[in-house]
Amino acid sequence: MSITIPLVTTTLSVRPELAPKVIWGLATREYERVGGVIRRVDNKRIVAWLRNVGDRPVTGWPPVTELGSLVQLNAATSLLNLSVTAIGLAMVMRRLDTIETRLNAILEMLQEINRKLDLSFYANFRAALELARSAFAMQDERNRRISATQAINRFLEAEQHYTSLLDMELAAGSLAVSAFLSTLILAYVSVARCYLELGEIRTARRHLEEGSQTLALRVQEFYNSVIGVNPAIYLHPDLAGSVSLERMTRLLRYENPDLTVAAVFEKLRGALWETASQSAASWLGKLPESLWRADVDGERRTGPIKRSRSQEEMFSRLLPRLPEAFAQVEQAIESVGCVDGFQVELDYLTEHGISFDAWRQIELPPFSQDDPIIWVIPRESELLSLG
Repeated sequence: MSITIPLVTTTLSVRPELAPKVIWGLATREYERVGGVIRRVDNKRIVAWLRNVGDRPVTGWPPVTELGSLVQLNAATSLLNLSVTAIGLAMVMRRLDTIETRLNAILEMLQEINRKLDLSFYANFRAALELARSAFAMQDERNRRISATQAINRFLEAEQHYTSLLDMELAAGSLAVSAFLSTLILAYVSVARCYLELGEIRTARRHLEEGSQTLALRVQEFYNSVIGVNPAIYLHPDLAGSVSLERMTRLLRYENPDLTVAAVFEKLRGALWETASQSAASWLGKLPESLWRADVDGERRTGPIKRSRSQEEMFSRLLPRLPEAFAQVEQAIESVGCVDGFQVELDYLTEHGISFDAWRQIELPPFSQDDPIIWVIPRESELLSLG
């Protein structure tokens, strides 16, 4: 007899009560989430695999609703899927299209202040994706490897190129930081995916580790410049509908995983009071160019007369930009977390002698009492039938 259950299944039996156990483990810090992996904090043993359920809210079945905050966070904020098996070259191409559209809009704004942004290298990235896609459609193993190696070399060039661009934009506090960071993440993941298609799991794992180290340094700098200046400003009453205290807590756990909502309030209590009672000038000028630009916002010429903007006007211009800035930092942190989760996933394959092709095709590996206890199925509206 076949039993069909929506979105969530378990390895032990059809037991919905396991989902709240995962939630409880995360809440009590017994478990931790690394991208799409839930594991014990003490011995790093994997207890669950998460999978995307699409971009729409998860509703209905209680365990899915409880897990929804985890999965929806990823769907809303991450550049990547929760599993390395879901990172296909077509997905990378779609993400690249979105990034390039963002950069074209940014380019128009930068041209207004006579600052240039070279986007020509995106054509090379696209060519590498097409080359890789063609390579993995080839039947001849030798031709497949030669073409895949050529694609990998192009992706490696993209890594170097976008690392340099990202460092320059970080130094300038540019509007383009988030887009270049996203592109660099995609470049690292594309290389790893090519290695996986060639059956080189250990090489893919090593490359992701190198990428994670490179990315983490840049994400920390991005976080410091946008959030670290004064986290309290993101809790302004006018932003209550966009940035809640719970959301702020999740972000601040990037630096301190043990933070609770109450601890965050205590941490920010003084800063909230000071931000509300002191002049905005004390922190307006510290924000990066992506939020506050003196050449555009600080002053404007009207004919021969230079008119400085008031603090009130500056604040009214700045406030609507904060939720988007917050979301960009969220995306960067969540995406690098997914890269770390991919490493854990590939470690699991190596330890259990599972090939990437087998893992990708069956999606649910052979289970035992010690294997993961809960899955969230990747494709939207998919149902899983268990015999």
